[in-house]
Amino acid sequence: MAKKQAGEIIFKMTDPAKAALIRTIIAFENAAQDVIQLLAEAHGLDLASKQPFGKLLTRGNNLWKGVLPGGWAYQFHGGSCSFENNITGQFLDVAINKGSYNAIDDYFLYRFIETTKTLEQELNAIGDRHNFSKLMAQLENETFITNIGDGFFPVRILNHALLNR
Repeated sequence: MAKKQAGEIIFKMTDPAKAALIRTIIAFENAAQDVIQLLAEAHGLDLASKQPFGKLLTRGNNLWKGVLPGGWAYQFHGGSCSFENNITGQFLDVAINKGSYNAIDDYFLYRFIETTKTLEQELNAIGDRHNFSKLMAQLENETFITNIGDGFFPVRILNHALLNR
């Protein structure tokens, strides 16, 4: 799968913190695709099937958690799968029940940013969790991200159509 890139609109944004946050969301989407593909290859999953993770979700066969090549430990929980790299410490939590793997949860996205060494500059621009939350709300108000969750548990996706204009 082709890696997602930042659209021209990011480069025209006047707020460097918002632009940094969008770049981190794109980095998360790419990392999520990579670990899901690794998981699929390791367990012979057909990601195009209706329930590709069915055999991994049951606790009876003990496949709901494990370690993948490259040091990635995984564990399914609820409608997501957590991945943590035992070598780099990078963490990401990927929603598996939203029809794609690019749904972002605020808490887990910030944790991804904090644990991804290549996003250090973006983290400095974004700031602490409080500022991160304000930026997420602003990006949603500006329709750069869309809430596909509910009021109590927001789950967002990046509006790539807007970014690629």
